[in-house]
Amino acid sequence: PNHNFFCDLDGLSFGFLVQWNEREAAWYLTLSDTSGLPIIAGAKLALGLPLLRNCVDPRRPVGELMLADVTGTNTEATLSTLGTDVPLLYIESSDFATTPSGFE
Repeated sequence: PNHNFFCDLDGLSFGFLVQWNEREAAWYLTLSDTSGLPIIAGAKLALGLPLLRNCVDPRRPVGELMLADVTGTNTEATLSTLGTDVPLLYIESSDFATTPSGFE
């Protein structure tokens, strides 16, 4: 099951390709610009891990992407919980001032 969609982040449009890896039982993300050129490719989605922290591509969103567990059980995203119990969140750059330390 793959999910391919576009989403506006901080006023710019980005392409998302989210793919399930059966062998690893994990989700992977490719983020691209509007022409389909990858900004980050094949990034493993892990709970609480800022996905863009090491991305130096100037086309990247200025905020941060990360998974969050809304159930409070500290469970990684599975085939059935991504987007429901474990959504992919975008923290806008304007919200960094209120973001807990450790998410620089």
